[in-house]
Amino acid sequence: KMNRKVLDMRDVFFKKTAKLMKQDKNIILITNDMGAPSLDLIKSNFNDRIFNLGITEQNIISTAAGLASRGKKVIVYSISTFITLRALEQIKLDLCVMKLPVIIVTVGAGYAYAVDGPTHHAIDDISVMNSLANINIFSPSDPDHLESITNKIFKLKNLSYLRLDRGKYPKLEHKKKHFDDGFRIVKKGKNVCVISTANMVHESLKIAKELKKRGIDLQIIDLFRIKPLNIQRITTILKKFRKICIIEEHSKNGGLGSILIKNLHDKVSRKCKFLHIGIEDEDLYTYGSRNYIHKMSGLDNHSLIRKIKKFSQLRLI
Repeated sequence: KMNRKVLDMRDVFFKKTAKLMKQDKNIILITNDMGAPSLDLIKSNFNDRIFNLGITEQNIISTAAGLASRGKKVIVYSISTFITLRALEQIKLDLCVMKLPVIIVTVGAGYAYAVDGPTHHAIDDISVMNSLANINIFSPSDPDHLESITNKIFKLKNLSYLRLDRGKYPKLEHKKKHFDDGFRIVKKGKNVCVISTANMVHESLKIAKELKKRGIDLQIIDLFRIKPLNIQRITTILKKFRKICIIEEHSKNGGLGSILIKNLHDKVSRKCKFLHIGIEDEDLYTYGSRNYIHKMSGLDNHSLIRKIKKFSQLRLI
């Protein structure tokens, strides 16, 4: 049994995929010159079902569409921003219009490749991919839950976009998995409900400990399936709160906050207030370490605590 506490998120997916490839000869993997330690396992065992097509993202998507149309279960593996932006037209026309169940799995969500600059920052992929129809968008926060998603993603209809962070993340405690809900409560609280995804779920849990000392009890929701949203189910949870905070390591333009507020503003209490914390336009294109960029754009723990503390003290009429 794999040690989920030490495996890289990407390796969790590929180790599970290798097991599934033993059972299903139709699973094929295509990459754009990307490597990973766990890919060596697939190469050594299924060399005839893994193809490196080089830096040809548009061709890769069209090739995946052709294979999927003939009954193959195709995985496309890339850095997030490369495949979503370079091949957007092909994703739209060859996969979404044709309703083909290809899996695009990417690494580098948010500022995961921070020091490589704007060419590698996936801080607009959610807004871009959410603009398409016939697509599932997943953004898991821990390796245990990613393995659960991997078990189910091959059975889904239509395109699936699975965005992964780099590195190792600890397992989050929760009572049970809620795959159909598309979200899970990783911490219960009563004052402010925080909704986040991927690595920012872990950051939210960190600031929750500090805010608890100041008398502010956060409830934290991990939204791991961004599309389709289970609006009815999440509304049932949010109706209990008058203050809802959305935290994302993504542009505020069309990102998680935009999606949620658009879908929920007329379904929760009219007296409910939203606080949306994300990346402003002036901070989108930058360089530096992830911690540096977070501090500069107000996503560091100190800034988050200050903003939520101010928000929690806001008087509601």
